[in-house]
Amino acid sequence: MVFRAATSHISTDATLKVIASADHESWTTVADMTIPGSDLRNPTIAMFNGTLLVICEEEGKGQFGTLVFPSTDGTTFGAPLPVSGLPASRWLWHAQPYGGRLYATGYGNS
Repeated sequence: MVFRAATSHISTDATLKVIASADHESWTTVADMTIPGSDLRNPTIAMFNGTLLVICEEEGKGQFGTLVFPSTDGTTFGAPLPVSGLPASRWLWHAQPYGGRLYATGYGNS
């Protein structure tokens, strides 16, 4: 499971927390992701080609876009990778694999 933790609704101290459970009763934080000066928002998880992906929106430093934090073991996540090729003011949300491709909802302004 992944969720956002921050001091307010719009905040540049946002952290994405990945938690895991073997029994659905006891949960442990397995990863924290943050980018200083950025507001990481609307995180979601997808599994694709054996890689766990935490996908989120980044707002900060006068820009926003979609980032992907990849992990092959579910606890160690790589550096965030920007997703390119999306229309301006759009980011990915709720990605799901199908037929060897990753599909996602596009969300954003106008």
